[in-house]
Amino acid sequence: MRQFSNLVYEQSDSLRPAAEALGLGITTFKGLVRNEPFAETGLSQDNQLALNHQALRAALFSNDVLVERRNTESVEVRPGLFVSARVLAHEPAKPLPLSAVAGRIRSDLQTRKASELAGQAAQQWAEANKTSLAQRPSDAREFWVSRASLSVLQPVVAKAGPSGLRDLGVQLFASDFLMKEPRVVEIGPSFGSLVAVWVESKLPAETASDVRERVGPVFSSLERLEAQESFSSWIRYQEKVLDVKRHPERLAARDS
Repeated sequence: MRQFSNLVYEQSDSLRPAAEALGLGITTFKGLVRNEPFAETGLSQDNQLALNHQALRAALFSNDVLVERRNTESVEVRPGLFVSARVLAHEPAKPLPLSAVAGRIRSDLQTRKASELAGQAAQQWAEANKTSLAQRPSDAREFWVSRASLSVLQPVVAKAGPSGLRDLGVQLFASDFLMKEPRVVEIGPSFGSLVAVWVESKLPAETASDVRERVGPVFSSLERLEAQESFSSWIRYQEKVLDVKRHPERLAARDS
């Protein structure tokens, strides 16, 4: 990981040196838009996760990458998977003719209206069943979920991919939600709404196998992040000490 981070930073005008030194592949994608999720037929789960990762997306649209044409720093998009990217071509946002966006506008309006109706239906269900949860309504379903494992909810949220489940997890485990009253949870305009209520909560014992299995990877991930941050700070400091000057116009002229 450290060698990869060093190579993409030190030779920031191309990803090829790091790829050749470590035997890694380089994949090219087109059509990435700043504030829109990226989806493409046949996209692997890791590629989808990387291209929609908040930190990597922010780095791709930073001044260093768009203007100076540098590689992004190494970003850990999931435990053990580090990614660096660069922009080969960038088109600034521009107005489109109505004929080109009419279908999308219609679809967005339909999705928004469907989301509003789903939210209203969820709120009505929550109000109707607020006082009868002890009997468990016939159309209610019970699940054990944890912060580390939301995949059990995949059949419930249907189309929601990793980002949808992640956003749902943030809401479900928010401190102000630990209460025994139905609450409407908005998953997103494309996924609808859920009515959720805590029936019981518990913390696993420190000696539980799932806890012990996660301690090592979490500690290793923290160590890697600390090492990466320390190295980046040291490099930035050395640039100031050595009075390093960058020439973005030369980087932009190179074949990348």
